[in-house]
Amino acid sequence: MNPSSLVIRMATKLDAPILASLRWDFQREEENSPPIVTKVEFLKNCTLFFESSLASGSWQHWLMEESGKPVANASLKLVSMIPRPNRPEDTFGYLTNVYTIPEYRNQGIGSQLLQGIKDWSASEDLEVVIVWPSEKSRTFYQRLGFQASDEIMELGLRG
Repeated sequence: MNPSSLVIRMATKLDAPILASLRWDFQREEENSPPIVTKVEFLKNCTLFFESSLASGSWQHWLMEESGKPVANASLKLVSMIPRPNRPEDTFGYLTNVYTIPEYRNQGIGSQLLQGIKDWSASEDLEVVIVWPSEKSRTFYQRLGFQASDEIMELGLRG
């Protein structure tokens, strides 16, 4: 890998099929149960999701490319907060869908991608960025400055 050939960019509507394909790969790697839809069905529906989410502006999706080849991606849901007297408008980010294809892992690509997202989030004055890491990704996020918090509570609704 040549570091100078790496580019981080925000995804566009034209990238929706690429994002959907990366999502399929990510989820198939992470999940132990078989899919309940075919890959073709999933890609169609997921592409529509990415197109819609990009058009709405409530999501930002990033791609990391090496010489034009997508090698990593991440998504950030922008959540508008209820106005407060000292901050009439505010937003936080929910980071999800962070994935690097296997042959590009452990080369700093994910860290570069997340640093770009952190920089963007700071430039947009987001209050906080949250993530629900898996056990194996927890140290990755900690190295990038994410900290465990006692403030967020979770109510699981599915067994």
